[in-house]
Order: sequence, then C-alpha cells, then structure tokens
Amino acid sequence: MNYILSLVIFFQAPVKTQKPEVRALAAQFMCPCGCGRVVVNCDCGAAYKMQEEIASLLDKGFTPEQIVNNYVNQYGESILASPLKKGFNWTGYILPFAVAVISVFIIFYFIRSQRKSTYILEESEKKVISEEERKKIEKELEDIE
Repeated sequence: MNYILSLVIFFQAPVKTQKPEVRALAAQFMCPCGCGRVVVNCDCGAAYKMQEEIASLLDKGFTPEQIVNNYVNQYGESILASPLKKGFNWTGYILPFAVAVISVFIIFYFIRSQRKSTYILEESEKKVISEEERKKIEKELEDIE
C-alpha cells in the first residue's frame, strides 16, 4: 500500500508555480467567478485563466498599471480587491482613522469633565464646622493616637 501511495505522489502532475510579479498582480483582483476570494487564493478555472492572462500580458511587455487598467475597463472597479485611491473612495481609507481620533478626543473630554465635576463643590454643599466640633474632632484624633 505504501508503495502505491509513493508512486502516486511521485507521478503526480507538477504544480505550476507563478512568478512573484504575477502573484502580486493577481492578489490585487477579486475572482470573477463570484466566490469572493482574491484570484491568488481561488482555485477555480476562472482564477487560473486570469493568472495565465496576467502572465501573458506581462510577457508581452505590459506594465502592472496597464494590466490593472485593462481589467478595470473590462470588469469595472468591482474586480479590484481594494478600491482605487481616488475620488469618493478616499473615505474608505480616511474615515476609520478619523473616527478613531475623534473618539479618543471625545473620551478624553468626557473623562476630564467628569474628574473636574467631582472636585468642584457647590456653595450649598460646603459645610463650615463650628469651634466646638473642631475641638471634639481633635480630641478624638488624639485619643486614637
């Protein structure tokens, strides 16, 4: 049994490895089959076809920017794994950081206002003790010591 298994592994079809440039470009695109994966991680026929197209376009001398523009023109911006950094798409890049910074300031302001309010006593809350009460407190403190 082990002999048969080793033969199967030995005669298995070689896995086609892609150039790093092809993998880097393929990682920028979503698979057109609709599975929701990036082309590099998808194992459907459409992903393999797309990787082969990218490799052939690179071999023909196309630049990565030209290849990206080609697929955007062909499929639309939905083919991109991350949106282009232009126009309204900037909100997707800036908004999370802006919300985080604003939240930190709001929390800081809230905590600071709460701390101040606990130390400020209203005039009605201030209590003046009489001389008798003061002597009584001092006597009790001396008794404790």
